[in-house]
Amino acid sequence: MEKKCLFEKGLIGLRQLSIFLIILISGMGTLYADDVSLATLEIENLNGTSDLDYLKGMISGLLLFDLSSNGGIQMVDRRNIEAILDEQNLQLSGLTAGSSSLIEIGKIGAADYLLKGTYVFLGTELLVSLSLFDTTTAGQQTFTGRGYTENMIHQLAEEIILHLTGQRVSLQDPDSMRSILSLKDETPGQISFYSRMYPAEIFIDGEFAGYTTGNSRTPIIFDDLSPGIHNIKLNAGEDFGMINKPEFTFEPWNTDVEIRAGKNKVIRDGTVDFNSVIYDSMQIVSERKTFFDGFRGTEVFESDFSYVDREGNSVEGAFSLTALITEEKAVYSWTVTVDDKIMEEGLEVPFNGYDDFKGPVGSLEWRIDSRFAQYDRVSLNYSLWRRDIAQGMYR
Repeated sequence: MEKKCLFEKGLIGLRQLSIFLIILISGMGTLYADDVSLATLEIENLNGTSDLDYLKGMISGLLLFDLSSNGGIQMVDRRNIEAILDEQNLQLSGLTAGSSSLIEIGKIGAADYLLKGTYVFLGTELLVSLSLFDTTTAGQQTFTGRGYTENMIHQLAEEIILHLTGQRVSLQDPDSMRSILSLKDETPGQISFYSRMYPAEIFIDGEFAGYTTGNSRTPIIFDDLSPGIHNIKLNAGEDFGMINKPEFTFEPWNTDVEIRAGKNKVIRDGTVDFNSVIYDSMQIVSERKTFFDGFRGTEVFESDFSYVDREGNSVEGAFSLTALITEEKAVYSWTVTVDDKIMEEGLEVPFNGYDDFKGPVGSLEWRIDSRFAQYDRVSLNYSLWRRDIAQGMYR
């Protein structure tokens, strides 16, 4: 039977084969002749909530202790690598297998390998994923562990050491069976809630918690809140709450609040008066002009405009208004364009008289009024109003 060497079978690489042969000749007990240099980078919390951030330092600390205790691994100061990342305008998230920046970082930072990781809390245990990058080849090796004890981290360290040095080490022990999750800081926090509303019902996580006082300068304190995300809601009646744009849907004001262990969170009530917000939102264009005593002549007003309708579509348009003031009257003519709709109209106001006009153009309504008052003073108001929203539409 034809015999094949390990390299031909693809079981070990060229470098490993060379070292293996040297070991056989010299009688050394390790697969690697030289130490490798390693920098541990950030461990990222994928849950996105700060109450689990304490695990960053815990996981990093356990890994750093285990890896630095091995004689075949030389640890590189993490700050040096992070300084290189800043200098090269690189992000940790951009370090991926095959990236040329990995090789550059390895050269500048004198690190053979970079180790970064992530973790996510699954309800009763952690899923930890560690990525080991080779700065010589830009290759990547991934190590994953699932559990809740220190031994889960020690096991990952064992696998990394085996991969880097070829040494099998035992880092797990019965004393490391304690849960790293149990060390979470559960010190209660509190909310300082400022509101000008009175009286309004306050709910925290769906439970009634009290009433507002109307004093916007003195907060209402809610303490003994567990760390984590809490929802605070204000029921101030059918005319008040929050408006979701551009759809213009209405609901009681509420917000999710992250409470940190032992910390105070300041919250300001965002309740609005529905009608006032709707009124302001209805006016796309609103201008006032006064032609003072003795003015005679022509003036032109024109502008482009745009807004987003309730379906999320952008509506665009333009208008041009010409005002001609004579001794006997004020004469106005205008052109308003909204998407593909056009209005061309006019208005004439006699001396000491008043007149107005309003009419639809596309999804908007054009309004204009003018008074030719005593002392030859002429006032002019013109505006464009949305027709897809109206005060009281929430009822």
